Amino acid sequence: MLRLLQDDGTLWQQRAFSICTSPHEQSFLELAVKIYGPFTKRASSLKPGDHIEIAGPYGVFLYDHTFPHDIVMLSGGIGIAPFMSMLRQAAVTSAPHHITLLFHNRSEKDIPFLEELSQRYATSKNIHVHFFVDQGEPPIGGSVSLLSEDQLMAHQPDFSQGMFYLCGPSVFMEEAKTILLKHGVTNDRIKIERF
Repeated sequence: MLRLLQDDGTLWQQRAFSICTSPHEQSFLELAVKIYGPFTKRASSLKPGDHIEIAGPYGVFLYDHTFPHDIVMLSGGIGIAPFMSMLRQAAVTSAPHHITLLFHNRSEKDIPFLEELSQRYATSKNIHVHFFVDQGEPPIGGSVSLLSEDQLMAHQPDFSQGMFYLCGPSVFMEEAKTILLKHGVTNDRIKIERF
């Protein structure tokens, strides 16, 4: 929970954001903020020395590195935030399973963390990133299309095991969940983070 303060130190407003930093990183805290509205505009203009308050962390949308089966992450837009923490943790802990991130955005210029996702995991044996864009040229390893049932099946043909994490716009998550349920994925293997 990020709390922005007034000049007298009292609370102005607060909003919840997902942590992008790996749990192994202790020297700083990174949040991904999509700038829209008064709160995020003010948050984006914070400078060193400004006073804020942080509370938490809260929530249960967590990566379990001991999970014995593959993990599929379905993300749309700024919904990538909690997945960045998970991917960074998986890279440090040398995940024993495969992690597939299917990441949908409007265009390449709208993709948060594009450089890190393109470069850091390009040669990983266990972490695979695939980009989907609505328009324009997709990044390397991506395609111009919606994240559809066919696309999901192409990247994850076996729905009988594994954990499926969803974070993004509500319509995106509802469509993804419908596809997963249609293919026999039970609710206990679908984790959803709403924002």
